[in-house]
Parts: sequence; structure tokens; C-alpha cells
Amino acid sequence: MDEIFRIANQLAANGQTPTTALVKARLRQPVPMATLISAIQRWKQDPQAYQSLGMPGQTENASAENTAAENTEPSLERLQQQVEQLQQQVIMLAKRVSLLEQLGG
Repeated sequence: MDEIFRIANQLAANGQTPTTALVKARLRQPVPMATLISAIQRWKQDPQAYQSLGMPGQTENASAENTAAENTEPSLERLQQQVEQLQQQVIMLAKRVSLLEQLGG
């Protein structure tokens, strides 16, 4: 039902009155008609009660999403360690190539 309320919020924000046809056309998955009608009636009785659900495509807790994104980003120290490891691998591979060239040549 939350998706129905979000769509109704979006329609209202765009100046349109949420109707079963408008909401149904925007649903990602089919919903029983009785559920759709009931949800729209509930939304029309008190649209403000469902504003906290936001709009379609929005997360319910954007700040939590931002925090999670910050925690998953590599730290500067970690990136520096990765660069050092890659540099060591390049040196090792260069030595191997040089050795193979000597053996083959």
C-alpha cells in the first residue's frame, strides 16, 4: 500500500487528483482493485498522514542512505595502501618480464 500512497503524493504534488486509473497506471506491480480503491480512499481522507512516505523513487530515510554510502567509500589510507600494493605488483611483474626476456633471448 505504501507505493499507492507515494504515487498519490506525487500526483497531488503535481496538481492532479489521485484516481484509481492514474495510480494504477503508475504502479510497478499489479494490485487488487479492492486494495487500490481502499488505499486511495484512505489517502483522500487524510493526505497529510501519508506525506512521510514521500514520493516514488525516494527512500524513506535518505540520511541513513547517505551515511551508509559514506561508510562504504574507501578511506584515503585504504586507497594509499592499495596503490602501494599495486606498485609492488608492477615492480614484481617488470622483474619477471625482464627475467623471461633474458631466458628467451
